[in-house]
Amino acid sequence: MNDDTLVVEARGLSKSYVQGDAVLDVLVDVNLPVQRGERIVVLGRSGSGKSTLLHLLAGLTDPTQGEVWVQGECLNRLSADGRAAVRRRAMGFVYQFHHLLPEFNALENVAMPLRLAGVRFDDAKSRAEAALHSVALDNRLSHQPAELSGGERQRVAIARALVSQPKLILADEPTGNLDRDNADEVFALMCDLTRETGAAYVVATHDPLLARDATRVVRLDHGRIIDN
Repeated sequence: MNDDTLVVEARGLSKSYVQGDAVLDVLVDVNLPVQRGERIVVLGRSGSGKSTLLHLLAGLTDPTQGEVWVQGECLNRLSADGRAAVRRRAMGFVYQFHHLLPEFNALENVAMPLRLAGVRFDDAKSRAEAALHSVALDNRLSHQPAELSGGERQRVAIARALVSQPKLILADEPTGNLDRDNADEVFALMCDLTRETGAAYVVATHDPLLARDATRVVRLDHGRIIDN
């Protein structure tokens, strides 16, 4: 990957599964370069391959064919530990369901990626507080997930995704569990924060309204890009 503005690049990416005598093609020959600061929305119906694409970009699963490059490193050629190191260094994740740890409060949940990366407790706490401030949750630091609303939980999840200052945010249906007003508010917040930090994001969704702020819309149908 020669262009130093590229954050991640999928090259000829395909993913298939064997089911008995049949081969199920989930993703077919996808090429997707993501530049620094880009806001990409991947639109498609359920089963179109959106989540599979995000998992491949993150190195969470292996492609049947093709390669994924992240900041000059080919994920396919790295060990599981090597891929995990790239994820910790370069990526943040937001999911439809927040995946917050219920036994920890908001501050502890946001600080978790930093602690796993070996950041000292005081530094991790300070950075987590700043991240929660950026999502307007200063007054919820000590609250556990069960004490937060759905929109607040997703804002904690966004703070957790951004606390390590990653170059790339991967979001899988990040507003799919919220009502329209909360969905618009949470997504607008994510867009604003990634603009401020210069991070790129790739959002997989079936909701065309989330494409309003995108710099690029990618449409997937039966695993193939039909519009880019």
